[in-house]
Amino acid sequence: MAETDENNRSAAEEHGSKTNQATGQNDFTFSYNKEIYRFIDGAVKRICTAEPRLIEIINKGNDTNQRNQYLFEVHSNRLNTPVKILMSPTAMTSRKAFSIALLTYVPWASFEGNKSDLGKFLSYASDEYFSRERNA
Repeated sequence: MAETDENNRSAAEEHGSKTNQATGQNDFTFSYNKEIYRFIDGAVKRICTAEPRLIEIINKGNDTNQRNQYLFEVHSNRLNTPVKILMSPTAMTSRKAFSIALLTYVPWASFEGNKSDLGKFLSYASDEYFSRERNA
């Protein structure tokens, strides 16, 4: 298992370096092999042991008083089918709250990054979501 993790990390580092060379960005988040990584100043670190994808923003309120909930589809190499998790905004205010929300439904899925990593991941997830919405 440790060898597989190391091979995956090596491949993710290579992927991050290629993306950096192609785009010139020095700080970005990306998914690789159903995990989330962050490339920052030439280094790659895994920030989530699964791949949560934002698939829907659901307004549980009304037009004047929105109460958005966020539906994530969590992908993992250990899952045959993705797990859907509906998160409140409070679950996304800290890395601990986000990790607990993941662990509740996917016991091995953990957010390993810091608060800055969480912010970068949530921006990445939102960008991916709105990109899919525009292209639909």
